[in-house]
Amino acid sequence: MQRKRAPRGVARAPRDARPCKGKMSPPRETNRRNGRKPLLSTGFRHVVIALWVLIAVFVAGTAGYIIIESMTFTEALYMTTITVFTVGFKEVHRLSAGGMYFTIGVIVTGVSAMLFFLTGLFELVLGEYLGDIWGRRRMKNSIYGLDNHYIVCGYGRVGRSVAEELFAQGKKFVVIEKAREVFDQCVDDGFLAVHGSATENEYLLEAGIERAVGLVSALRSDADRVISPHKIAGKRMVNLMVRPGACEFLDVVAGGNLPEYQLSELVVKGGSWFDGRTIRDTRLRESTGVTMLSARKAGDAGFNPNPAPETLIEDGDVIVLIGTPEQMADMERMAL
Repeated sequence: MQRKRAPRGVARAPRDARPCKGKMSPPRETNRRNGRKPLLSTGFRHVVIALWVLIAVFVAGTAGYIIIESMTFTEALYMTTITVFTVGFKEVHRLSAGGMYFTIGVIVTGVSAMLFFLTGLFELVLGEYLGDIWGRRRMKNSIYGLDNHYIVCGYGRVGRSVAEELFAQGKKFVVIEKAREVFDQCVDDGFLAVHGSATENEYLLEAGIERAVGLVSALRSDADRVISPHKIAGKRMVNLMVRPGACEFLDVVAGGNLPEYQLSELVVKGGSWFDGRTIRDTRLRESTGVTMLSARKAGDAGFNPNPAPETLIEDGDVIVLIGTPEQMADMERMAL
């Protein structure tokens, strides 16, 4: 027996609907979000700061030589330049004691600023360019290692909402996005992603479609046997108008916002405690307090709400249950 919680807006893709081998790239291994990327990288900020420090050293050095050694502007700028870059050319004229101490200060601050600038430049190149290459390689490896994950096709408003819901429920998933800017935003949000069209097998293979347990299409045109957010939204709006109370209750329970109760599903496995028993024989409510809300026979397309006590539970059936976490734990101990 296997227990799984079905996230809202995501359905299990039938095995015969999986067109190719492979699996879609899910968001980061742990599905943790790293937040927005800063507008300026650390390396770039260091380079900018170092440049301003160097400019300040040149201004202060030039002004100091003019004041202390009575040099012309050109002579003072020349002295500052050869001092900062430590090239060792001959001085304009013999320096006074004050000029020597001032030169020591220019050397220390100038060389320090230059080293800071070179460090920032190296960090910028390493982080922005080589880091992107390494990051893409790490992401591919993370995607390749995923199993039993979900694939989200498109990262527009609907796709982002689906990704955030999957993240909130602790599910592994990967996003396929064609637009480069949107793909970059998805990666910045901390999600695993594949850059390409979800309508091409190449990118479905890269995302690991064969190992995935579900696929959500948030594209403008939806393939067969794939969830259409537009259809869901239409049904959702009608249900909210007709039966708002019921919708609110299901949202609260399914979303885990009602700590006292959990809404879960069980896929019955052959040889498990449920297999071969009727609902009456399980005495589920009497022994654990868990209530069976619905059942679906293996191979059937729809659920049977409030199934009869004589309903036989068999291998491959799916049952929907509700109960407190403690009751669910008691049920699992009894059934396994």
